[in-house]
Amino acid sequence: MTGLRPELLDLVGFIEAARLYIVEFSERYKIACKVDYPVNELNLEPEQSIALFRILQEALSNVAKHSKATEVMISLNIIDNKIILKIADNGIGIDSNLKTRYDSYGLIGMRERVYLLNGSLTISGEPGHGTAIIVEMPVLETSKN
Repeated sequence: MTGLRPELLDLVGFIEAARLYIVEFSERYKIACKVDYPVNELNLEPEQSIALFRILQEALSNVAKHSKATEVMISLNIIDNKIILKIADNGIGIDSNLKTRYDSYGLIGMRERVYLLNGSLTISGEPGHGTAIIVEMPVLETSKN
């Protein structure tokens, strides 16, 4: 399941694919994951769905590798026609110098994916107080024929 293929996104949609990935992540790394998805269904363009899924994967990978967190909160909302995905942990936090590193390919990849979809990515946190990644992008609903 780790390498969930984009085809799974086509089959079950972003919300279910993300749910499956989060369950597997929690079991593998023994990090409790709380999920808040007031949205039951998202009909997104494939590029947007893939981007959000890959960002979720990278953010959780960073949590497992660097944060020493015991808990992660993942929320997904739509507010004012914007998708807001937030991944926040209770780990050791992030040094302000690392938020803008240009040699961190995971962060670069997340920023590029969001930028290409006219969105923004914010990283917040302080040493000892956890880290949060917030993605905001306009909803690009799939056209229904």
